Amino acid sequence: MRTLGQWLDYQQGLHPQAIDMGLDRVREVAHRLGLLPLAARSAIVGGTNGKGSTASMLAALGSAHGLRTGLFTSPHLLRYEERIQVDAMPAEAARICAAFEQVEAARQGVSLTYFEFNTLAALLLFREAGAALVVLEVGLGGRLDATNIVDADVAVLCSVDFDHREWLGDTLEQIGAEKAGIFRPGQHVVLGRDDLPPTVGAAVERLGCRAEAAGRDFQWRRHPDGSWDFLHPRARLERLPPPALVGDIQYRNAATALAAWIDLVPGVAPADAAIRAALEA
Repeated sequence: MRTLGQWLDYQQGLHPQAIDMGLDRVREVAHRLGLLPLAARSAIVGGTNGKGSTASMLAALGSAHGLRTGLFTSPHLLRYEERIQVDAMPAEAARICAAFEQVEAARQGVSLTYFEFNTLAALLLFREAGAALVVLEVGLGGRLDATNIVDADVAVLCSVDFDHREWLGDTLEQIGAEKAGIFRPGQHVVLGRDDLPPTVGAAVERLGCRAEAAGRDFQWRRHPDGSWDFLHPRARLERLPPPALVGDIQYRNAATALAAWIDLVPGVAPADAAIRAALEA
């Protein structure tokens, strides 16, 4: 039986390319594992900057409201287990290895990249944990990223800037189109900025998404003591504690996460105490 380190080394050499954009292979294995469609409510969070923080805050909101919540992020800071969390607790190495064994048995010769293997293992562990909410951070781009096999209930696009140009394109319009590939018809979409490339707005219009943009459809107002107000057509929250994550940008990210939360789980209204606990976590 392989250790976690041995599994990760194995995955690094399994596919001829470290990055191989496309969903056909990973989707095929996901269907073999019975992972799609997800039984849980879900959100997918993309963007050049801010997506990790926003995804973490959104997952914290789920847990604080009493929902068993799975969070998949990348890369990890100290150890691999950080990538797969349930209610802010990293998955145990033994459980990750068991999930890898299931993926290996199901792939039946289908070649998977390291990240695709990781994504499938995360979805398996969330199902095993009985997660009611799953939050997925996009790895690279959006349209062809492995996380995009999930038809999420809410999509969040935090920002668009120049990144991974060899994969996503040389212009902000091209990169924006790739990142907007996580949108689905009629979906609730939350935009972390109101000045994203025109291709993002074009995707929203083409798919008939219900889009809300930070600074346009919802606002935040910071007070001198660090507390802040969240202003949304369906929620007004005052004197919230500053986000535990450091930096002025985290107020924007927190507001974006709150806007996504409002429509993410029908029947679970934002609770003031839970929101405060999530931000402080």
